[in-house]
Amino acid sequence: MKPAITRRELAALAALSPLAAAQTANAPDEVEQTRQQYHRSAAALDQVELPMATEPAVTFRA
Repeated sequence: MKPAITRRELAALAALSPLAAAQTANAPDEVEQTRQQYHRSAAALDQVELPMATEPAVTFRA
């Protein structure tokens, strides 16, 4: 009878589990930091007044 998982596969999974746990623990912090950076950037851009007559640097053609 063939085992469902080999010892090598089990060892590889055991080695990866602390890394996966560390990444998932830091993920919410990274998302929150990115969200805060986005809001800071948006607030900085809101302070700049841009006239409607300003032309874009690129012309899009259909």
